[in-house]
Amino acid sequence: MVKYFWMIGLSVFIALSGCSDKTVDDLRRVSVEDVEYQLLPGGARILTGGVSNISEAQLPIVQIQISLFDEYNRRVDQMMIVVRDIEVGASVRFREAVRSDFDVRGARARSVLIP
Repeated sequence: MVKYFWMIGLSVFIALSGCSDKTVDDLRRVSVEDVEYQLLPGGARILTGGVSNISEAQLPIVQIQISLFDEYNRRVDQMMIVVRDIEVGASVRFREAVRSDFDVRGARARSVLIP
């Protein structure tokens, strides 16, 4: 199995320039961990990771914007991961197929939105 991965922690999100106050506030409510891009045998491309609710309220929906990168670490595409119903203190794993026409080699969480 060929495996490419990029891991991201909460501190990277807060350091992003151009974050709105809402986005920064959302980052105080969730933590995105272990974002990993995998190229599986047979060619399937999968993005996995986890979201933890570190707030004091149940989160009905969390949207994670993911940037996809090529072999030269250039951003070539993006995708949205939606995770629903995260209880207080709970962590939820996600696993999504990567649907892109580009030769994706890595991924990073770019932003988090809690509508």
